[in-house]
Amino acid sequence: MSDYSAGKTHAGSIGKAFSKNDGTYMTADPALVTPAITRDSEDAYDHPEKANATPPRVGKRQKVKRHFARFWCCYLIAVIIFLAIMLPVLFLKIIPAVAQRVVDDTDLPIKNATLKAVSSDQIKVSLTTSLNVPKGLSVGLDEFSLYMYNPGTEGGFYPYLSLDMKAMSLSGDTDITVTDQMLRVSNHTELNNWLNRTFVDDSTELSVKGDTTAHLGALKMGIHLAKTVPLAGLRKLDGVTLDAIKLVLPPAKSDGTNIVGNFTLPNWSILTMDLGNITLDILAGQILVGTATIFDVFLPPGNHTMPFRGQLYIPTLVENFGGLLSSQGDALASGKLTLGVRGNRTEVDGQRISYLEHVLNNMVLMTDVPVAQVLGDLVDSISGRNATVSLDGLLGLAGNVLGQGFQNSLENLFKGFNLTLPPLLPSEETSGGGSGSSGDGGGGLLGQGGLGGVH
Repeated sequence: MSDYSAGKTHAGSIGKAFSKNDGTYMTADPALVTPAITRDSEDAYDHPEKANATPPRVGKRQKVKRHFARFWCCYLIAVIIFLAIMLPVLFLKIIPAVAQRVVDDTDLPIKNATLKAVSSDQIKVSLTTSLNVPKGLSVGLDEFSLYMYNPGTEGGFYPYLSLDMKAMSLSGDTDITVTDQMLRVSNHTELNNWLNRTFVDDSTELSVKGDTTAHLGALKMGIHLAKTVPLAGLRKLDGVTLDAIKLVLPPAKSDGTNIVGNFTLPNWSILTMDLGNITLDILAGQILVGTATIFDVFLPPGNHTMPFRGQLYIPTLVENFGGLLSSQGDALASGKLTLGVRGNRTEVDGQRISYLEHVLNNMVLMTDVPVAQVLGDLVDSISGRNATVSLDGLLGLAGNVLGQGFQNSLENLFKGFNLTLPPLLPSEETSGGGSGSSGDGGGGLLGQGGLGGVH
């Protein structure tokens, strides 16, 4: 009886351990529930060491794989959005900026250049320069205009010449050549300013600017080219020398030439200057004593000896003899003559070149000539193997000098000593001989008879 009651009580306790309100059977007391028998539990009974083993750990790589496998769709959408934003920025901003930086960082050296005067409105230009792009890249440039200008000009951008650059392909350090391109002067004032600096200064600059389109594979982008290239100037042709001078008597009737000789003209720049025919004034102090014309002046870099022909104003030398000696006092003490050379006119095929005259006519080049050289050249003119002075020429020169300049020279000499030149001819006039006849006769006798007696 007691056993039956105890069993009933035990069964009731088990029934209350289950909840009818829940979908799953929950135990109120795990100790009252008989555990399910599984294969693992059987193994645990058979192999007690497996019951205490920890489960295998998952590595970081496996976690990442599981993460991306689970959320790949989200990452794909994010990548698409990122590329949609960044690709336009890359192609429209970043790559053009990098290409522009490459152009800005590269030099544009002038390896050689030739400027040939053609007319007052035209110049023929040849030059070689180069652009350097990183190795392994091949960049194409569309044709464009390259403008020459002076960056120091206030008030704006005023190009004076423009080069037409053809389409080109750049790879590494690539030479760019322009050959005999005829350019029209677009601004004479700016060209004059640049040429003045080029001829006068020890160093100068050439500034250029242009816009083009660059092609990098299928990509194309706008490129702005702006460079200022340093150049050596011509230094006022410092070192010009009068190497030889000979009298030509009688003078050539066609152009009045009575002197010939050689000038050495230095070119300190890398620019080759083709200047046409240049006529120079020859100055002793402030006195114009003659002119010399150098034909077909072509000046590559370096020193160049070129022949000239011209006129020596001998009456002017005689009339201003005292002033000339005074101006040459210091030079003569050193055994030299100091002469100035200044531009007079520049011509090409009979046309005056205004932009060259603007520079050369306002620039005086100084040269020292040894007196011994001058005297030697004069003696060689008379008695050398290639004498350029004949006896008739000497007689004509003496007649001109003494007949035209002797009286003035005496007057200047006496004025220098505050004396009055005594009248020479009135006594002959009062004698009834006639002033015109007697004057000419006296001058002719002095100019011709005396030298004629020597002859």
